[in-house]
This record gives sequence, C-alpha cells and structure tokens, in this order.
Amino acid sequence: MTFPEYLYFLLPSALKKNGKKASGWWMLSAVLGRRAQRLKDTILSVREQTMILTCAEALLPVFGQERDMPRLKGETARQYRLRLLQKYKIAEMAGTNEGILTAVKALGHDNVTIEPMHQTDPDRWAEATVWISGTKAVIPNREIIQQEINNQKPASAKLELAIMQEMQGTIYVGAFRQTTKIIEIRQVD
Repeated sequence: MTFPEYLYFLLPSALKKNGKKASGWWMLSAVLGRRAQRLKDTILSVREQTMILTCAEALLPVFGQERDMPRLKGETARQYRLRLLQKYKIAEMAGTNEGILTAVKALGHDNVTIEPMHQTDPDRWAEATVWISGTKAVIPNREIIQQEINNQKPASAKLELAIMQEMQGTIYVGAFRQTTKIIEIRQVD
C-alpha cells in the first residue's frame, strides 16, 4: 500500500462513497501522500547519514575530524567505521591499561597484553611493555601503533611496543653423535 492509498484509507467511509475517480478527496490524498512520501524518504536519508555505520564513505572524514581520529594509511572504510565507533570507549578509559588495550585492539590487533616491568625490576615501576602477538597486521605501521599507545597511556608511564610474529612451519631439532675411529691399514713386506 502506497502512502497516498494509506491516507485515503484513513478517511471516513462517508467521504469515500463516490469512489476514487470522482472524489476530490482522492486527489488531495494523492498529492499530500506523494509529498509526505518524499519528506519521509528525505528524513530517513538524513538519519542514515548521521550514523557512522550507515553514512556515505565521503562523510567518514567529517566524523573523524569531530573525534580527532584521522583515517590511517591502509585502513579500510569498515575498519575506520569500527575505530570511530570505539572512540567513546577508548576516551572513557584513557590513562588505564584497559584503555591502551582497547586502543590497540581498535587498530585490529586481537592478542594484546601489557607486561609491567616492576615484576622483574622493582626500580622500573613506571615502565611496561605492550606485546602484540599472533595477529594479522591490520595497521602494520609501528609508529602509528606507538602513537596510539602514547595517546592513551598515563602521563608518568613509559611504554615500549613489542611485536611478536608467529611463524608456522616445521622445525627439526635433534642431536647426532657419531664416534669414529681412524684405521690405518699398511701393507707390511
């Protein structure tokens, strides 16, 4: 059912007794219905453009500018949308280990851990190492990852970035021991 037909359907039956063709009410419903349909379509389109998940790709830099998150080199539109959506959560946890983990995970790295240095050396209480391991590099640029970590870390902390690459394959490890004797054979005359 179209919008003009719906408007006509809402009219009391006394106004519809002459039929659609002879009724001025049908013409009014048709005109108002088409305009209302265009208005509804425009409102829904504007609503779609105001949400990060459904907006046009050309609007993503505008959302990024509002959140102070420019699009990173090599980042797809989908990855950028997801990172923009996580901005509130990242900003809310800024200065905490969870905030650092969330920021690095927003770049597409799943296996991220923070290893405090004070566990091995008590004098290094403000230092830690951020380990990224076992993931496909979505944002492979180490400087960008380090910059995101520095944006989220506490002001007094000193963090280092360590990336572990996992390689799959077969490694043969073994030992071989061979004892040999040198035997010299001479013919005696």
